[in-house]
Amino acid sequence: MESKEGSVKQKIIHHLKNFSENCQTIDFLVEENLGKCTANIIANELDCSRNLVSHYFNELLQEGQLIKVNSRPTYFFDKLSLCNALNTKSIQSEFDSLEELRTYLQVNHRARSNAFKKLVGATESLAYAIEQCKAAITYPDGGLPILLQGQTGTGKSFIAQLMFDYAQEKKIIDKESKFVIVNCAEYSNNPELLMTNLFGYVKGAFTGADSDTDGILAQADGGIIFLDEVHSLKPDCQEKIFLYMDKGTYHKVGDNKKWYKGQCRMIFATTEDPNAVLLKTFMRRIPITVKIPSLAERSMHEKNELIHTLFKYEEQRIKKTIRLSKLTYQALISFEYKGNVGQMKNMIKAAVANVYIQSLQRDSIEIRIDDLPEDMFNGNLTDVTNQYDDNSMIELDSILRVNYTDSKIYLMNQSIIKHYTSLDMPKQFSEFIDFVQLRLDQYYDYLFFESTKNSPKLKLMENLMTNIINILINEKSVQKISNNQIRMLSIFIYDFSKEYGFEWSLIKSHAEDINSLMNYVKNEFTSEWEIVSKIVNLVDNSMHINLGAVGSLDLFFIMHRFNRILSNAKIPGVILAHGYSIASGIVEVTNQFLNHNIFEAIDMPLETDFQDVIEKLVEYLKRFENLKEIIVMVDMGSLESVHQFLETFANIDIGIINNVSTKLALDIGSMIMEGYSIEKILEEASERNKHKYKIIKNRKKQPAIVTVCETGIGTAEKIADLLKNSFPSNAGVTFIPYDYASIEEKKKSLPVFDKYNVLCMIGTSNPHIENVKFIPIEGIINGSSYQELEELSRNHLNEKDLENFKKAILRNFSMDNLLNYLTILNSERIVVSVETIIDKIQTGLKLELNSNVVFGLYIHIGCLIERLIIDKYMVNFEGLAEFVDAHQDFIIIVKNAFEEIEQMYNVTVPLSEIGYIYNYIFKRYKASVKEDENSVNDLWTES
Repeated sequence: MESKEGSVKQKIIHHLKNFSENCQTIDFLVEENLGKCTANIIANELDCSRNLVSHYFNELLQEGQLIKVNSRPTYFFDKLSLCNALNTKSIQSEFDSLEELRTYLQVNHRARSNAFKKLVGATESLAYAIEQCKAAITYPDGGLPILLQGQTGTGKSFIAQLMFDYAQEKKIIDKESKFVIVNCAEYSNNPELLMTNLFGYVKGAFTGADSDTDGILAQADGGIIFLDEVHSLKPDCQEKIFLYMDKGTYHKVGDNKKWYKGQCRMIFATTEDPNAVLLKTFMRRIPITVKIPSLAERSMHEKNELIHTLFKYEEQRIKKTIRLSKLTYQALISFEYKGNVGQMKNMIKAAVANVYIQSLQRDSIEIRIDDLPEDMFNGNLTDVTNQYDDNSMIELDSILRVNYTDSKIYLMNQSIIKHYTSLDMPKQFSEFIDFVQLRLDQYYDYLFFESTKNSPKLKLMENLMTNIINILINEKSVQKISNNQIRMLSIFIYDFSKEYGFEWSLIKSHAEDINSLMNYVKNEFTSEWEIVSKIVNLVDNSMHINLGAVGSLDLFFIMHRFNRILSNAKIPGVILAHGYSIASGIVEVTNQFLNHNIFEAIDMPLETDFQDVIEKLVEYLKRFENLKEIIVMVDMGSLESVHQFLETFANIDIGIINNVSTKLALDIGSMIMEGYSIEKILEEASERNKHKYKIIKNRKKQPAIVTVCETGIGTAEKIADLLKNSFPSNAGVTFIPYDYASIEEKKKSLPVFDKYNVLCMIGTSNPHIENVKFIPIEGIINGSSYQELEELSRNHLNEKDLENFKKAILRNFSMDNLLNYLTILNSERIVVSVETIIDKIQTGLKLELNSNVVFGLYIHIGCLIERLIIDKYMVNFEGLAEFVDAHQDFIIIVKNAFEEIEQMYNVTVPLSEIGYIYNYIFKRYKASVKEDENSVNDLWTES
């Protein structure tokens, strides 16, 4: 039996939830509307003392459940209910006035679609999927076909329905339009029936066809058709849908003369690998494929929210309050649902139904372990049944505040908070920070070696975090952060989002200490905390992850860890190295081994030359005003040359040593810690680490193939990927994409030619590197370069691998597949469009372009059309104004050639792109252009 006090607390929660849920607009939050959320009014309504209500208000505030407005009178709101009612992000707990609360809500209000709001995980694991769905629905001229791929029960049908709701909500389709569902599996053995139902039929088309009948496409015209289990379609059925997807036209069954038109958006769904079960020509017509994660891939927070949502739905259906035993809840959260959300939904329905029959006369029902379906006990629930109580009941809303006390991030923060309270601050702050760094090191050891996987979500977070840091660097808020450090930040945020609920548990038991620590950090490290606050806001806006008080403190400690790299060493050190994270890797290992932050890393791209190294180093040294001496470790370059460039730095002694390695860094770092002078450190390091060498004749550089493309590094990377997919994995050949302009300018001075045995270069244009064979990509496509490529590969492949390699090259480097891989567009349609454009340009100029130029234009124009459609970056063109003045005739010819594309996709080709096409044809390839006797010579006079 519940105590009176416990009952009062639940009534207070219920009262505030009901009131907060009804605050549907920000303007509603004014004094005359808020009388019911004060302590006096609630005490009167519940017939209890005001002090008891105030006591529970403060308790709930400490637990993070309430929002408090410190006005007169003081107002309280249920945090989660108010955020949901006003479509806003998570919110702080206290405000000084109603005006401050309204202002905060106005700034942070999210015009989020109500359609997807009901989807659990909409701002977490399904956030990117939802953006893809919205893009498919809102795309001009009838939207884009989209394929939802995921295991049974992941929610594909529900998402399809929400896409329809979203389209109506945004007035993309009419309110009267229809959402028609077709389960293709029902027609797997009768494809003719599917075609009849889909396209309709005319009178006399078959026995029983007594009148003309419209099909599903006609019924769904102007709306959305959802074809579930699309992998069940026979290949000929897939082919019959092609024409409708391409043109929006079709024949009825029995009438091959009359064309019918229609326009409905198409959503497909499958549980299988689409590339294995659907025709490639079918897949090319579906530009967007959405991967729906399984329940096992979703966070514990989302599983809790799903259990809460499904039980709440059953509460509404049976009109009774539902409570669970702790054992029941743990069984539900621990069970491995092979049928995903669908199986969880069915098991919860069955459990409620079992108890409902026995509780018809009661206002509430209680679900215990025996009420769960028998299927659950086929799994291993022994650990659960031995640890949890089946008689202790919990409210449904408490599920969203479940403890996460076993997670590594919880344990780390708990130990940090407890250590903070045991010290005399600020006297022992340095000791406290050392303790925090130790706990962070242990936490990151777990993240890097036990927990982290190469998930798409983590990769996306790394890209977003890189952008966030670049924004702050441009604002001069932070100095450069290494790639390793960006990855550390991303992994922390990834883990925080997975263990989202741990903060509730921590705040519930340590709210006062957390606020004390946060206030201390804010006051003592004002500028650093400002940077952390900016990162927190950018993370919230870009990733929809609210780090809150605990996450913000963690982020501060991590950033503080980065900033301590120089402050802890009498003589700081900096390591410069080429490669994505070579320097960062050496620094991380060295600092961790020495348990001190001595070195900082500067990572540079592989193509960075000696002059760029100097510029990076000079830029770095300018950051420090009071620096007296520093040791610089580099992986290349003449020490004498480096000294010449750094002699202008007054009052700084700079020691430089090259050929950096982890061993050398550990040696120098140890001597820095022991207090040696800079002269002694470098003298002993050079003696102990003398560079001995021995030539081993059978040792070879790793073989590599370099790919280049004038259209940019992105295309070169995709060509490299295609080559990598064509070569057997045991070939031992590395594929390195390079920027064409850089390699043409710097030639063999680039580090890649020193570090690798470059077998050849493959691309659209020859940068003419001495003694390095170039194979044009069109030679691979038309077969003229097979022999050359085969000879170069023979030393790395056996006969069987060579045969497989030939087949893979044939498959991967067809023009169709190449354009399909390089762009998201329909390759067949693009090939035709590009061919038309090139023909019109040649006709307009009265010139005949050779195959190299034509192929390069195929690639560039294909990628250009994609960039125009998705509003991606355009190429830069120096001297654009002069070009426009000098070449109006050329611009007109190209604009005419692109006229059909511009109309079809509602885009405009920028003048900068036309300038690029001009240079591509005439300046780079002028010698290979065949001029007709009536050609327009003045068009390509050098400007």
